[in-house]
Amino acid sequence: GQLEAFFDAFCGDVIYEELEEPPKPLCLPTTLCQLCVHANRRDEKVKTRSKRPRETNLYAVTELIIIPQTKAKGVSYSELVNPGGLQVDYFISHHWAEDFGEFVQSVLRHAIIAAVELGQNVKWKDVVYWCCAFANNQHQIELGETLQ
Repeated sequence: GQLEAFFDAFCGDVIYEELEEPPKPLCLPTTLCQLCVHANRRDEKVKTRSKRPRETNLYAVTELIIIPQTKAKGVSYSELVNPGGLQVDYFISHHWAEDFGEFVQSVLRHAIIAAVELGQNVKWKDVVYWCCAFANNQHQIELGETLQ
């Protein structure tokens, strides 16, 4: 539920294919695409090709959405929306450069299947995932000496 709400609020539209039961979510990152285009147009390093342009991936989501949304409190996005924390059902391992719409779509589709496996009283929107970009405080990330 919260990842779908995040995507819907900041990244684009979540629509559902009604041809199958249960309906499959489709995530269209139109708003995120617009954010990337505007940020790229303002970025001199992108204009001079000394920096890769932003794409609709988790790097852009972190830079353009998560960090600005959490800056005032200096917390992770998860702490911002769940100050008391949540019990995690699944840990997500993924590639930050993958399309964020496809990432969210995959997680939502997994939640629909996983809810059945977790028990009769579990609704798919209540399945909880741990995702580093949301769970880690992006204002206090230390990559170490060997990572940039």
